[in-house]
Amino acid sequence: MSIARDIVPPNFATRALALLCVGALVTALAATLATGTAQAQERRWDVTEKPFDQASQAEQIGRNVRDGMVGLVDSLGQGLLSAAAIGSPWGGLVARKVATFGGDVIGLVDDNDVTEHVFKGILSRQLLRFGTGGGGFAAGLGVIHDTKFDAPDLQVSDYTGDQMFHTDAYMKPSALATLGAVVASDVVARPLGNLLTIFGFRSVGEDLDEWGMDLIEQALAVEFL
Repeated sequence: MSIARDIVPPNFATRALALLCVGALVTALAATLATGTAQAQERRWDVTEKPFDQASQAEQIGRNVRDGMVGLVDSLGQGLLSAAAIGSPWGGLVARKVATFGGDVIGLVDDNDVTEHVFKGILSRQLLRFGTGGGGFAAGLGVIHDTKFDAPDLQVSDYTGDQMFHTDAYMKPSALATLGAVVASDVVARPLGNLLTIFGFRSVGEDLDEWGMDLIEQALAVEFL
């Protein structure tokens, strides 16, 4: 034990630990200040950037390229997120529709005088509960696209009410129509608009972007599978 103490003095570990703590604290403070400075610069950049029509020709060309590239990445990313929200087997819109329909079918067996007092429809009720997560799909799609789609969301009663078949739950919104609109908008129209923006056709690009958003919103009102 004395040999160990001679090799590593008792207060050495304490000093090392204290130095590490001070270093970590300084690093955290520096990172916080750097983040705050970056955020402040970003906010000032957003606020102080002059209107497009007041910018010089060189500035307009640069902003067209920047906005087009950013918009291209953004629209494709939103398309991927939207496709996952629609088709994912782990809680996507399709999975929730299938679960709701399966709950209805199993409920036909659950709802009888022999077994209802034993199982109390536990399986069908669980499937129907899982389906209720699709009730906020329109709002969720709006969040993905940084906007708020004006489409009616289903209520919990549309999934778990007393109906024998909860047809509204697997008919609205239409997964097929919404997915088609997402592909047409986020993969075709809006990226095309961003490419046109890069080459200077900014107003056409903005029109295509707006048209794509409107297409997705209109698809949310379609009543189909």
